[in-house]
Order: sequence, then C-alpha cells, then structure tokens
Amino acid sequence: MYSLVILCLVAVICSGLLLAFPTTRRCWSELAMAFKTVPSGCLVAILIPGLLYYTPWLFFHTTIGGLLVCLLGIGAACCAIYLLVKLLRRLFHVERTYSSGAFVCLFIVLGLFLIPASCVLDAVRPPLPLKQIAFQKDPWITFRLPSEPDGTSIRFQQRSTHAFLAEYDYRFILKRGKTQKTYYLFPNCGGRTAINLYRLADGRLLCEDKDGRYLIDPTSLTVSKLAVGSPPDSDEPALYYATIPENQTFHGGTGSYLPREDGATHFVMEFNTDQTGTHFVSANPLPNELLESRQFYGCLAWGDQEGHRPDGFSSASQQTTPFVFEYSSSST
Repeated sequence: MYSLVILCLVAVICSGLLLAFPTTRRCWSELAMAFKTVPSGCLVAILIPGLLYYTPWLFFHTTIGGLLVCLLGIGAACCAIYLLVKLLRRLFHVERTYSSGAFVCLFIVLGLFLIPASCVLDAVRPPLPLKQIAFQKDPWITFRLPSEPDGTSIRFQQRSTHAFLAEYDYRFILKRGKTQKTYYLFPNCGGRTAINLYRLADGRLLCEDKDGRYLIDPTSLTVSKLAVGSPPDSDEPALYYATIPENQTFHGGTGSYLPREDGATHFVMEFNTDQTGTHFVSANPLPNELLESRQFYGCLAWGDQEGHRPDGFSSASQQTTPFVFEYSSSST
C-alpha cells in the first residue's frame, strides 16, 4: 500500500505541473481537465479506505468490511474529482461543461497501471523500504538484570513501534563470553505494564506480563514461550514451554497454541520473516512443583509520576510485591 500511495503522489505532482506551465494551464479540454484532477481522486481512493479500515482497528480492535470501504473510497474519489473540477473552473474562469467519459476512462486506466506498478516496486525492494519510511521505530531502550553466577548477562530491551499509541517490541539478549543470542517476545499491542521475574528451583527465570509468560534459561542461553494446553493422554490443562527461535519477530496478532496431532504436543508460531508463515515447535511440560516453589526475583518496570519506582530492574527487596496478572485456561 505504501508504494501505491507514493505512486499516486507522483501522479498528483505531475498533474500539478500541468497547472504550473502557462501552455498546459490554458488547455481546458476534457482530457486535460481529467489529467489535472483524476490523479488526486486516485490518491483519495487509496487513503480513505486505509483510514476507514485501520482507524477502527487501532482504537477498537475491529474493522469495517473490505468491500464497503472500497465502495466508500471510490465514492470519495468521485466527490474529490467533482469538487476539484468545480474549483478549477471557478479559479480559472472556465465556461465550458464536461461529460464524465474522459474522467471515468482515465480513472480506470490509472488504476490498472498504478496497482501493477506498485507490486513491481514492492518486489524490487529499494534500499530503504517504504514501510520503514512510513513507520519508523524508536531506538531500543535497555534494562540490565543482575549477572548470573556463571557470568551470563541478561538484557531486556523495548522500543516504541507507534507514533502515538502505547505499542512496543520486546526482546531479551543473553550473553556469556563471546556467545550472544537474541530472542523477540510477542509484540505488546495494548499498553505498557511491568514485567514480573521469578526464580525457579532449577535456576531458570520465569518472566510474566499481561500478555503472557516466558522461561529464560541462563545455562543454555534460550528463551521459551509458555502456554496452557491439554496433554495428549489427558483433558486436564497443563503448562508447556517451547523454545523461541533466535532473531525471529512474531507476526503481530498471532498466538501460539497446542494442537494434538499424532500424540505430539507442539506450538504453532508465525514469524514475519518466514515465507510459509508457520513453524511447528516441540513443547515440553513444565512441572507444577517448579511453579509452586518459585521465588519472586524482581520486576522490570517503568517509573511512576510520583517517583516511587525508577525505570529498569527492581529487585525483590526494592519491589516487595509482584504485580498481579490473571491468565485464563487458554492464556498464552
């Protein structure tokens, strides 16, 4: 869509040039008027459906039907072309009237040209992708956890991904010696909250926030996603974990779950960099006794307005009470 908007802007600039030069400015035939107005209508036909489709999703997590927004976009484009023709006639004192034939034909021709051209532009992939220009993300902010006994360092990083909404990317970076591994968590699409950390009896760290739970293993330098599911031989819910692949960003809005196929338990994970869209990752059960014996280790939090809590990691002695998050039986 971004390349399509860019191409429409180029077309609008070209139509503006027709008004900039005296020779073409004085030409008011039907085709000339169409070239001066229809590109702007094409831009409206793209922007209006985009706003109608994505705005309800950003604020209410719902969308308007695709066919409806397309029809509204075409209607808005026709209104924009009509108003622009009327404005130009008034500004330049054009007396003649126009039929709709040239405008409709040019609108269709531009549509048939711009859509394939935008697909070609997306396929070429310029050095700076248009999507990165439209949604430039903020730099990473780093919070350091205390070093592990074996020398492993654990860093938590977060960055804002939206211009004004509270949406963030999260990731953990584990390093020991010259070995460093990066694991991305699920995107936070609904506000920033504190993250609790617990120490399990086997030395691993349990990380939980409002969106889910993760298992950090300093020994193997891995981060795993936790989810509730039913074992193959039982209908009772149990907690499972599956190791997240390195340097893979999760596809926004997708989750992980535990289907039961051929007696095997696994997660289904979708990543932005994967062409097939789906990975099947083996899952292992997490014993209940480990959860029951967990000890509050600390939390990653963002400072409050009163200054009672600083940004970064607070140990259990500083933050004596963990933040409360509730998970349903189907929670990830």
